[in-house]
Amino acid sequence: MPSSLGLIEIQDALPLIPAGRFYVKSPVGILKDAISGRLDEYDFVLIDCPPNLGIITLNGIFISDYFLIPSIPDILSTYGIPQILGRIDSFKRETGINIKPLGVVISMYRAQSRLHDSVIKDLKSKAAQNTYPRVFDTIVPLTVRTAEAADFSVSVNTLRQKYGSGRVYENYHDLTKEFLAHV
Repeated sequence: MPSSLGLIEIQDALPLIPAGRFYVKSPVGILKDAISGRLDEYDFVLIDCPPNLGIITLNGIFISDYFLIPSIPDILSTYGIPQILGRIDSFKRETGINIKPLGVVISMYRAQSRLHDSVIKDLKSKAAQNTYPRVFDTIVPLTVRTAEAADFSVSVNTLRQKYGSGRVYENYHDLTKEFLAHV
């Protein structure tokens, strides 16, 4: 299902909608209600949520079995991982859902950055200590080709059409295989 930047406005408006004659549920269950009739048609549904834990993201978490944390391997991008894990754990306890962390996916990696290599080493160390979920072995580098793939005006049907053959396609193909191995 395609998304829209208009979700930002919806996210801001949802908590302001009063319960009443036509709206009696929590804003957190809206996505589940909207797509529950279609979920059986798919083996996997990936929900790409905003990089925050607002109402839209909580809706995605509410109906999910697993969650991934995509992260750029730098200080600021990884700084919030403990807060994400803690907030999802609290949400899990409060709602009774059974969601599990599937792992951290490194993206926008710069190959010759000592900082990126150091942060990845630290993330893997914390995963080995069970402080963080696993860090996926597949690392998605920062490439112009990947950024160009966000152009939705181009009609594509497969990842190979979108990314072409070669390294960029192989990175996402490897990530897909690793994802499937862990679910």
